[in-house]
Amino acid sequence: MGVGLAFPLIADLDMRVAKTYGMLHPNESTTEAVRALFVIDPKRVVRALIYYPLNVGRSVDEVLRLLDGLQLASEHGMAAPVGWKQGEPVVVPPPKTLADVDERKSHKEYQSPSFYLNKTACPAPKPKPVADSMKVGAGANSP
Repeated sequence: MGVGLAFPLIADLDMRVAKTYGMLHPNESTTEAVRALFVIDPKRVVRALIYYPLNVGRSVDEVLRLLDGLQLASEHGMAAPVGWKQGEPVVVPPPKTLADVDERKSHKEYQSPSFYLNKTACPAPKPKPVADSMKVGAGANSP
C-alpha cells in the first residue's frame, strides 16, 4: 500500500499469538482476535495493555499519549494526569515524609493546589531514535 511502519507488526494467521496472549474475548468470534496493544519496554517489561473489541475503533492519539506518559514516568519520575498532552503540566510524585513536604515549599515553579498534589512544567522529551529492530515485519515469525 506504499506505507512504511516504524514498529513491529505481526500476522497471526493460525491464531497462535492471539490464543497464547488471551486476545480472544469470551462470546466473541473464535476466529477473529480483538484488537490488542501491548506496550513492552526495552527491558521486556509489559508496561500497558489495551484491548479494543472488534466493533470499536482504536485511538492512535490515546496510544501516543500513553507512550508519552510512560516515557515521562521512566525518564523524569513524573506522572501524566488524565487527558494530559505533551507540554502540559505534569504531576510531581507525592511526598513520602514531612521533610519532603517542607522541601517542596522551596520549589517556586510548582503549582501547589495542596501540600500533597503538586504540578510542574513538563520536561522536554528526549529524542526518540528508531532502533534497527523497529522495521516492518520485525518479529513476524515469533509470538
